[in-house]
Order: sequence, then structure tokens, then C-alpha cells
Amino acid sequence: LNEDLASPAALEAACAKFPLQEWLKNCQPLKRDKRCPMHTNSRHIFNQADLWEDMWAELSAAQKATICAVGAGELHDKLWQHCTDKHHLCKDCRSNVMWAYDRLTKKELPPVGTEAEQEAELSSLQAYFDIERSTEGTICVHSSALPTILYHYEDTLAEEAESSSKGRHAPTRQAGLSELLCVVGRLLLRKVLTSYQTSLEEEQNQQLLVRLVLSHFQAQTLERHAAQCAESLLEGIEHDAGKASKRKLKKERQKHRREAEAEEQAVTWDEQQELALLSKMGWSNA
Repeated sequence: LNEDLASPAALEAACAKFPLQEWLKNCQPLKRDKRCPMHTNSRHIFNQADLWEDMWAELSAAQKATICAVGAGELHDKLWQHCTDKHHLCKDCRSNVMWAYDRLTKKELPPVGTEAEQEAELSSLQAYFDIERSTEGTICVHSSALPTILYHYEDTLAEEAESSSKGRHAPTRQAGLSELLCVVGRLLLRKVLTSYQTSLEEEQNQQLLVRLVLSHFQAQTLERHAAQCAESLLEGIEHDAGKASKRKLKKERQKHRREAEAEEQAVTWDEQQELALLSKMGWSNA
């Protein structure tokens, strides 16, 4: 940017590359098909979850890590609402759903089933969650597993919409894990959309800042150029006025000189005429 501001030509090229007015027009909230990316993908008008793949692909590694860290308290509340208020699961089904949550938060659980079944259940959890990094306050999801979780969430919603049966059941721990993944998928989808819009807002703020700075420097350059032109114009006017004054003074001097010479000639002619008249009248120079 410093190089772009070094010369007027470079500054003009930078302003042409980052125009302010056209960019502001594109950011105005017009019709949906004419909105900028931030407004088009706004969570306030986003009705379908068919673009999260593109959003997820554009996010940075740090943003993905933040999204994959799910708050344990929030997840617990959403799980409980899912089991009670939304689907009214029975006590046994709720236990199978909450088993995975308790296992991720390092809660001491009595072993249930054979050793092979316990290993299979642990492997299922490890496929989606980083159990070692998960704590009582944060549940860590593998970033590589996020697309699978969201696809599972979408498929479950589609099956629920097509199914005529009422109620949901989780008769096994594997079924309970499936219900847990649905709740986690809903949370992750919201975090993906929110994080993507936040990144777009930050990007647009940075672009606006760059364009405003360039526009400011361009205005200052134009003002300096206008001041220089006005100063040179005034100097030219003063110079021309000085020349005109010298010419006028010279003409006046020449005029005074000619008048003086004419007066001298007139005085000399009068004396000669006077002497001639005196001679005629009989007067002499003696």
C-alpha cells in the first residue's frame, strides 16, 4: 500500500483497482439475487442448508477448530430438550442418548455389555469426537468428521419428514449416539453459518477500510494538484501584470520625453519669430 501511495499514477491505478462507489453499490441490500455474498448468505435469510459445504471449505483451520469445540453445557441443554420436549423419549432411551455425553465429559460410568461391545462403542465415539481433548466444559469434534455429522443430520431430518410414525426411539447405545449426532449436527451447522458470515463481514470491513484510505489519499492528491495549479496560475498573472506595468511606464516616459522635446522646439521657434519681427521694426541685436 505504501508503494501504491508513492506516486499519483500508482495511486490512481490502486483506486481504479479498488473503486469505492461501485463497491458500495454492490453492498446495498437489494433483491436477493443481486445481494453481495454477505447478504446473500446471511443467517437471517438463510432457509436451506445446501451451501454449508462451500462455506466449510472456505474457512481457515483456526475457524474450523473453533467451530468443532462445542460447549458441554449448551450441548447438555440441547440434548435434554431433544429427549424430552421435542421427542419425549422414555427413560431408557434417554439413558442411551446421554451415555455418549457422559462418556465424552469423562463421567465415571459402570461397564455395560461385553468387552467387545464396549470397544465397539468407544470406537464409534472416537470416530467423531476427540475423547482425549474433550473435557467437562468442551466437547471436541474431529474437523474431518464434521461433514459426516452434518450429512447424518440432514438425512435424519429427511427421514423424519417422510416418516408417518410419531415419536423417536433410542433402544441401544448406537441409536443413542445417532440421536446425539443429530443434536451436535444442528449446533455445528449454526456455528458454520455464523462463522462464515462473520468472516465475510470482517473481509468486507477490511475492503471498505482500504477503499476509504485510497479515496482519502486520492482526494488529498487532487487538492494538492489543484492548489499547485492555482498557485502557478497566480504567478503567471502576476508576471504578466508586471510586464504590462513596465510597458506602460516605458510608454509614459516616452510620451513625456516627446512632449518635452515639442515644448523645446516651440520655445525656439517663438524666439526666432520675435527676433525677426524686431528686425523688421528697426531693432537690432546690438
